[in-house]
Amino acid sequence: MPDPTAQTLQSVARRARIRGVRISLFVTVLLAAIASAISGTVVAEGLMLGGIAGALGYWTMSLRLERVALVQPDKLAVAATIWTFYRLAIYGAFLFFAYRLDTQDLKGLLAGVAGLLSTRFAVTFLAIRDSRAAAKNKLPG
Repeated sequence: MPDPTAQTLQSVARRARIRGVRISLFVTVLLAAIASAISGTVVAEGLMLGGIAGALGYWTMSLRLERVALVQPDKLAVAATIWTFYRLAIYGAFLFFAYRLDTQDLKGLLAGVAGLLSTRFAVTFLAIRDSRAAAKNKLPG
């Protein structure tokens, strides 16, 4: 019989992962649309590449760490290190493609970095909001 605490943890982690990816992709598309209207397609494409890389990196990292935490919690630190290198390789590949969009002015590369950061900001915003909501629900009255 599966552990109900582990199932609850897995359910919460899955919802947080899906919500984080949805919000980060929404923010990325919104920023890319604004950038396309203001600066042109190179910046918009760079933002999209960075945002997709950030969402993909977040998705794979959270999925893998969730599985390791449930099956082998003692190996969590090693798995986190390994998957951090994997995530950085994803970032590097996507940023290289963003760099290739505009090698003269580096607008694509800078926009790709901004896309990566937009994912970080979106996920951090969700974590802060959720922790505040949880703290508010625990307070009496």
